[in-house]
Amino acid sequence: MKIQGLLQDFDFAQTKSDDEEEETSEDFSESDDYESCDYEIESNSDDDTIEDVCEFGEEDIMKSDDDLDSNKGSDNEKERPNFPVFNPIEIYRPTFELGMIFSTRTELRQAIHSHAIITRRSINITKNDKSRLHAKCVEKGCGWKLHALKVTNECTYQVRTYGPDHSCGMSFHVKNLKSKWLSSKYLDKFKCDPKRNLKGFRIEAMKDVKCHISSYQAYNAKRKAIEMIEGVLDEQYSLLWDFVDEVKRTNPGSTVIVGTDQLAGENRFDRIYVFACFENGDYEWTFISDKQKGLIQAFEVVFHNSDHRFCVRHMHSNFENAGFRGQAFKSILWKAARATTLNEFSRNMEEMNELDENAFQWLNDNPPQNWSRSHFNTYPRCDMLLNNGCESFNSSILEAREKPIVSMLEWIMEYLMTKLQKNRDRAE
Repeated sequence: MKIQGLLQDFDFAQTKSDDEEEETSEDFSESDDYESCDYEIESNSDDDTIEDVCEFGEEDIMKSDDDLDSNKGSDNEKERPNFPVFNPIEIYRPTFELGMIFSTRTELRQAIHSHAIITRRSINITKNDKSRLHAKCVEKGCGWKLHALKVTNECTYQVRTYGPDHSCGMSFHVKNLKSKWLSSKYLDKFKCDPKRNLKGFRIEAMKDVKCHISSYQAYNAKRKAIEMIEGVLDEQYSLLWDFVDEVKRTNPGSTVIVGTDQLAGENRFDRIYVFACFENGDYEWTFISDKQKGLIQAFEVVFHNSDHRFCVRHMHSNFENAGFRGQAFKSILWKAARATTLNEFSRNMEEMNELDENAFQWLNDNPPQNWSRSHFNTYPRCDMLLNNGCESFNSSILEAREKPIVSMLEWIMEYLMTKLQKNRDRAE
């Protein structure tokens, strides 16, 4: 044939020596998949050199080792035959031709697995080493086969023998279908919708490839796709220190503290504290807390110029625990908290004193500047009595909580910048 004559003039890599270990791992084999693709590798001889007759019983187009070097030493690229080159865009719907060039062995293996899936026939990669790759259909008597050899001094592989016809029937269970293949194929869809329903994804994928996909395979495919998009969880913790340095570099004066614990002689992440500093002026901060033990003293030491307020809802809960229950106590407490003038606040406190002197004394023990609008500092221009803003913020970052540590911090940072800018634009 004319094509065989062209192939004999092309350079190919020598087959490996007898003492080299043959690689047999498949690119898409995953031990955690429900279905296994571990086939027994055929080996009819201890000699790994390519014989005149391949293991399929048909004559290979390479007759001898001399064919490998038939054009050795030629540096004239113009004399190189114009063989078809595989287009990576077609990796999930490949077509093979005799003489076709693949850029890497991994690309060739992926194309073989994709061919097996779209044709719904299991294919076994029988030889997979540094100089050649052989594949054939697992069904006995089926004529589909492919032999490829490595090109000399390149990482490319070329199809040297190809039998394109399947004589076996299709199957709903294809052993080449793995979670890694699924995660790569549907990566863009997971980018658009990371919270995609697992059951819906499995049904859609099965309808698309027309092959069986187990629930465990679908779960692993989604997990691997998210890892490719957002990074592996363990790797992101190693990037945390770089993130801290970048925050300090871009926001001079900021405080970032990473807490660690000792576990088996290694430092393990425990918590992170971030306090951003802005260069365009000094700010007086206002904190609203639930009066947790130790917070008041901490604010006085760390943020001595800031305002500290109590969440009135938590304050009322403590008020009830002190024995002052009932709608009357609750109503007067909230009227005193909502009072906007000193006179109105005094009238409400007198009403509480008439109802119960002990309740009046309990409220007096809590400085009114911490819980009543009538005593708030006017500089912050904030009259909030509850920490509902914190609760609302926590509910808005639920999506970020599912992300790895660095991705989560970047998501929250972007969310806050967008929120602040929208509020600034609204105020203008």
